[in-house]
Order: sequence, then structure tokens, then C-alpha cells
Amino acid sequence: MFFINVKRIVTFQLLVLLANQLICLQAQTLSSQGQLFSSMKTDGAFPATLLSTRAAVFYDQDISETERQTIQKAFQQAGIDAVTYLEISRTLAGVDCQRTSFKYLVKRNIVFLIFLRKVQNEYEFYFISFNNKPGLIDISQPAWFVHESGLNKALNTIYQRAIGVEKKQNFLINDQPEYITEKEASPIVGRRNETLTTDIGYFSVAFPKFGDQAADKELEIFLKENYSGKYELVDGNADESDLRKKGFLFILRFVHAKGSLAKDVLGYESTKSASAIASATFTNGELQLKAIPAEQEVYKFYFKKLETGEVFLGKWDADILWQDALKNHINAYKAEKKLK
Repeated sequence: MFFINVKRIVTFQLLVLLANQLICLQAQTLSSQGQLFSSMKTDGAFPATLLSTRAAVFYDQDISETERQTIQKAFQQAGIDAVTYLEISRTLAGVDCQRTSFKYLVKRNIVFLIFLRKVQNEYEFYFISFNNKPGLIDISQPAWFVHESGLNKALNTIYQRAIGVEKKQNFLINDQPEYITEKEASPIVGRRNETLTTDIGYFSVAFPKFGDQAADKELEIFLKENYSGKYELVDGNADESDLRKKGFLFILRFVHAKGSLAKDVLGYESTKSASAIASATFTNGELQLKAIPAEQEVYKFYFKKLETGEVFLGKWDADILWQDALKNHINAYKAEKKLK
């Protein structure tokens, strides 16, 4: 549903936190398992055609704008045509976010993906082929890996390797990073509602499994005890168009990211300087507000209409644990249904 040796262990762990959401677009991942980066081969050769095709760069928040500008200028000199930059945490926030990035990459004719990571003064670059699938890259797919203790050293390594292996064929390369626009990055393709429709209870709703036996069991029990509408647990990899053909009208999705980012991804108004975000929770059936640090990772569930892409977000009811976030959202739906 809802992209090592001891010296690099910290960076590896951070990559693992990002990895599993790139593995399969449709999966309702709960937590990182490192299925991608833990098995990806990092001894791949310099990518053939890198200097004659287009690439997309995925960066994290630790890579500053100044550093991105330096990287883009170095890529320009080396002949690497990085035509667009995407924030990796936004792409990995949820299934709909991944779908949006996938379609955007296809539209831009991207051939290679470049993942950037930084921990303190350690820089890592992963150059890997875009597989033209929603998952973006395959498990055990080889990547050309560059790791250095300084940005200039890393970029010099890339430049020296590039000019020594392949003839430069990319010439019209941007000298400044180009970013995916807010509209292009939005995971919401249909009408956006900060309400919950009571119609959901009259139609079949698909609740994708998480792919984890314990979590799937928890979800099954929770729905039996708390959701009275028509629903069915479906495979996390189920295609949405196939679900629609089978009669499902809605599907439950979620985003999982830092609260400030998750709120921005779903279009909620927010104050960037706020250190905490008030979330609507329910205690003994009573609505209460719970302050959660803005930098704390949270889950936020929402219902999506499969036919139109229209989403029903409800109030901001995110929570740290998926169980609590789902409980908040279902209780909000039940409360709104009672009012009508």
C-alpha cells in the first residue's frame, strides 16, 4: 500500500532504512529490511553509456544545496547528464510517492539513477541502471560505487574514471541542479479532501497486507474488531487496476516519513519552524491532541478512490506506530459516520 566494512557501517544502516521501499512499488512496507542495499553488488564496473544518456540524482537532506551545485558542475565536466534531482526521502515516503517518481523518470527518459549519501564527511555515490519498473532497481543489481572521505575527492575519482573509460557524448548539460517540481512530485493525482467520506463503508475496500506475518495478523485482527464495512485483505503487490476490475472502489494507503515531510507530501498546511506537530488521536473514544516532534518518523493513513485517484485524508492523525496511526484513522472515520 501504502532507493560493508566497519568504516561504512553507519552509512550502510542509513541506506538500509531507505532500501525496502524501492524494492516494489505496490508493497505496503512497514519497516526496512535492507533487502535491496544489503544484497546489491557494489563492485560494478563504470556504467556503459553513462556519458551518452540521461541520469536522475536522488539525494538526502544532508547533501546541501551548495554541495549539489558542486556535484552538478563536476558531473557537467565529466559528461554525466544529470537532468533532474529528487529528494530520496520524499520518493520513499509511500507507494503513491514511488509511483509518481517512477512515472516522472519514464517521462524524462532516464537511463541511470545516482544515489547520494553523506555521513559526516563521508560521501558515497551509487550509479545504477534504472530498470524501468515501478521498483526502480532490482535486488542484487550491480552498481558502480564511489566512496571518499571528502566531496572533492569523490568527484575527482568520478571524473578521472569517466574520462578514462568512455568518450563523452553528453554536451548540453545543465550547470545547475534541476529539481522535480512540487506538482510533478505530488503523490495525489485526483481531488484532495481533508475529510473522510462515509461512502467508504458501502463499497469494497482493499487493505493491502504488509508482507510481514506478524503485522498482517495484527491487521487482520484489528479490522475484524474495528471495521464494519466491506473489505478484503489483498496482496501488498496487487496492481490497483486489477483491484478495480475485481470490484474494489477504495484502497487504504499510507506515508511513512518524518512528520514535517509527511505533512508536506500530503499537502497539509504546516509551519516549517515548528518543533512539534499536533496530531488527532482517540483515547476511550474521545478526540485528543498529541504533540509529536516534527522530525519524528510517523505513519499517516488515508483512503484513495481507485477509479479517480481522489484521496480522503481526514484530519492530521499521524502517529509513531502504524497500529496507533491506523487506529486513529479508523476511529476518525467511525466518529464522522456517527455525525451523519
